[in-house]
Amino acid sequence: MVYLLTTVDQQLKRTAKDRNRPLLQCANREQVLNDMFAQRDPLYRATSDIAVRTDRRSPRAVVNEILRRVHRLVDPLEPSSPSAGTLNHKVSQ
Repeated sequence: MVYLLTTVDQQLKRTAKDRNRPLLQCANREQVLNDMFAQRDPLYRATSDIAVRTDRRSPRAVVNEILRRVHRLVDPLEPSSPSAGTLNHKVSQ
């Protein structure tokens, strides 16, 4: 599993106009996000194979890092990037 990690500040920016998140329809969205992060981050880290920071990065850059890191974990001796397809390998960090 890949954990897409982002700061609360970035989450606030990304969800500023989102009205489809019931937990964030409150007066103090930052506090809600901080509380959720404090509760969820340890669980996500414990259950993920890879954690990738997404702040100020394009989707393409994030995908490229995920592919690079998964490939390195699946076949650490092969320097080339993985081909398209499904990755059903259990990897560890």
